[in-house]
Amino acid sequence: MGRKGVRIRGAKHTSKRQEKELMQRAVDLAKDPELLRPVCIGSCRRCHFDKPLRKMASMAGIIDDVERLNKAAARGSDPLVKAYAGTVSLAAAGKVPYLATARLPSGDISYAARGKVGHDKLIGVQHHDDPDLRLLAYTDVSKRKKLRMYSLEDEVLCSELPGMPDAYIEERLEASPYELDGSSCGHEQSRGKLVLSYNRGEGRITVCRHCAGDINLFHHIIARMTSPQPLKELDVHVVHNFHEMEEPALQDFRVDEDLLESYTKGKLSDRKLIDEVVKRRSQEMKRSGAAVLMIGDRNYGRDIDSFLQDLRGSDEEKDVLRRFLEEEVVTVMVKGDRSSEAINQIWPEHHDRLVVAAASEEVLEEMGDVSRMNPNKAVAEALLRQQAKGILADIPVFTNLGEVGAYADRLARAYKVGGGPSVRKAVESESRGYRNRSVGLAFLRACGEQSGAWQFNHEEVDFASFLEQFALQMMEAKGDDYRDALANMIVASGSGEEPPQP
Repeated sequence: MGRKGVRIRGAKHTSKRQEKELMQRAVDLAKDPELLRPVCIGSCRRCHFDKPLRKMASMAGIIDDVERLNKAAARGSDPLVKAYAGTVSLAAAGKVPYLATARLPSGDISYAARGKVGHDKLIGVQHHDDPDLRLLAYTDVSKRKKLRMYSLEDEVLCSELPGMPDAYIEERLEASPYELDGSSCGHEQSRGKLVLSYNRGEGRITVCRHCAGDINLFHHIIARMTSPQPLKELDVHVVHNFHEMEEPALQDFRVDEDLLESYTKGKLSDRKLIDEVVKRRSQEMKRSGAAVLMIGDRNYGRDIDSFLQDLRGSDEEKDVLRRFLEEEVVTVMVKGDRSSEAINQIWPEHHDRLVVAAASEEVLEEMGDVSRMNPNKAVAEALLRQQAKGILADIPVFTNLGEVGAYADRLARAYKVGGGPSVRKAVESESRGYRNRSVGLAFLRACGEQSGAWQFNHEEVDFASFLEQFALQMMEAKGDDYRDALANMIVASGSGEEPPQP
């Protein structure tokens, strides 16, 4: 605390209550200037407050002389002594004619202007029993002598050594705007948590993102202390899972300099600081190319098995992700727990490799440019194509088939890969010619699909009834038997086309 935050608003007549309270504090100081002595918890060779307090004690002989006290408040080099003289002159006068008002961050404060001394010193001395204001009296000496001072409810602690007293920390935590269990909100990490460490990391205050509010815990903790370097007393960290370290230490979670400056100056709240740090670290991780897997806030490192186990989705999608992740070094960070979300995130930069992981280089070549396809539909199609290659591996491939033969071959292969629905889809896309329509209807009947007979004329329906047995043979045949079954269908159709050649 210091003079920078003090704004003077002018003088006004004092109220009876304010006069009584201020007068009582002045009387108390007149009787005992030692009320202004901080409690030493350090190891100074001599107390820096001995000399000013001796000067205050020496005023005992003029303690009832208003004129001499006012002169003492206007002379000398020690502002604390002058503030004391001006304050006890009120007790000697027996009244407080006017009060000035200073606007502090904590609100408007009334005080009596006396002598030639800073307003902050007068406020600190005249409110020596107020833990939020009394440190104003010591700002000069604490800065000059590099003292750490801690204002408790009933006393001021002073040391030349860094290290926040336990009693001070306990009081600040009890007055914390958060509901803390000891020095922690007690929750596991929820997308980052604020950690304020003190006494070289021996003490820690933690608040998770869920509990963090639009307040600044750093300023709350240091509100009643002075230190030449507050950041040496209270370190600021934001712990998160957006890293690739196996066993990170607290020091690995230091806050970027610009964010730290904004936070310690009170421009960022606890919640905003956590969000900004997590946002930066997650973006950096995505750009780094590190091999890290994350679901929500949980970091799996390179544990592919655990990552896939916690994802929800089809076994086929998970198998594709496994094959991809075992070959590629990437960062995958999904907010939800769907395997489809992971595929969508990987797709923009690695679509070709995902298709290969789902199928093969051959299927990728067949599918062409997949970059603009829907990621999950493209993976599903690649899986289907690869499955078809496996299923049809024992089916001969024929060239130079006629129209009817090629159509029957296409329908038989559709059935072997996708069953009745695939046959129906293939038939619905082909409506040309009496023989083709009859062949299509024959395959629909053979696989038990609804034929929609009303779409076919009487001759086509009768012909399909005859061809159904040949369609069934093709659907069940393999190898050379399939060649024979196809040849029988071509002959039975009466198309006059050449049968498939060995």
